[in-house]
Amino acid sequence: MKVKICGITNLADALTAVEAGADYLGFIFYPPSKRSVDINDARKIVVALRERADCPVLVGVFVNETAERMTAVLNEVGLDLAQLSGEEAASLVTDERSELYGRGYKAIRPASLAEAETAVRQYAVPV
Repeated sequence: MKVKICGITNLADALTAVEAGADYLGFIFYPPSKRSVDINDARKIVVALRERADCPVLVGVFVNETAERMTAVLNEVGLDLAQLSGEEAASLVTDERSELYGRGYKAIRPASLAEAETAVRQYAVPV
């Protein structure tokens, strides 16, 4: 099992999550969220985390952003992946021509197994 701690806004919380064994840390870039983080603050946290041998996978969490904006934030902050948490088109992560191909995944909220299976098929990428 892998664990992602989301809503990181400061280095102390990030280090606590790392020390607790988190595999992924999420930084929310959605201003309406009370756990949203400023790009400059996120970059400072990421720089400090990258110095550690036990640095987890670092994820930018976005809601209804463009591929261009998400890619720019990933690159500027130094993040590994983008989590799409809104109503984004599947092609953002499934189309090989997309800037996010191989760097993003979709968060799903199924209410049933059937919904989960449908969502997984829609956002699946061949490996």
